[in-house]
Amino acid sequence: MINPNSRDGIEWLVFFLEGFTNNVIDISRKTTESFRIESGYVTLIGGIQNQFINDLHNDSLVASGFIDRLLFTTQITRNTTISSNTMSKDIIENYSRAVTNLLEYKLQSEQTDETIKERRLLMTDSAVDLLRSYSQTLLDRKEQSESPIKEYYSKLMIYLHKLSIICFLMRNAKESTFKRSVERRDVTFAIELIEFYQLNFKAIISLNKVSDEPPLKSLIKLAKKNNASQKSVVEVTGLSKGQVSKYWNKQ
Repeated sequence: MINPNSRDGIEWLVFFLEGFTNNVIDISRKTTESFRIESGYVTLIGGIQNQFINDLHNDSLVASGFIDRLLFTTQITRNTTISSNTMSKDIIENYSRAVTNLLEYKLQSEQTDETIKERRLLMTDSAVDLLRSYSQTLLDRKEQSESPIKEYYSKLMIYLHKLSIICFLMRNAKESTFKRSVERRDVTFAIELIEFYQLNFKAIISLNKVSDEPPLKSLIKLAKKNNASQKSVVEVTGLSKGQVSKYWNKQ
């Protein structure tokens, strides 16, 4: 997605952006039949090495709002000991039951004879009040912030609603009690997650601060114009020799 010359990268970017808003997603296939997802919900899960964090702030990814849609976690702990302990059978069974109930709940709502869609959720008055109150808190923080955290708060307001639903589903998945209402405790858990992801994003911005100086390509052009060495660029930017060499040979 970072490479502007990559057709697949642009297609993936559009795919994720459309999926975030639950809009219609068209899946085009060359060798099989193409299809359409009416209400998409795309989830991207993965890891990235620290040295590539700054690459995420590529102009196309920032301008499109893609970065604002990501929930980041930093490496808080590190485990250096291999354990021989096994996971409890109860944990595995409860997890399997929860996943099965969620899938059956979704399938039930897709039945043609389903008059009232089971995926319709209700909220208690207390949950609605807390959702509204914290949304206002996020909006106030947004107005007092600067880019890029300012844009991030806008997406966190959307995530607040999504995470509230996810927390509700997690709490009721084991016993398949999905006809209950979303309660205040579901919203409270979602708020705790929002605060967690907010802190992580601020930490990443702080540790991998995007410089206001010209980007690396422009800096290399300027260095060559002034007969500066590749070593000088390495010293000025703080990047590794390999990272600088990658672009140095292309200019």
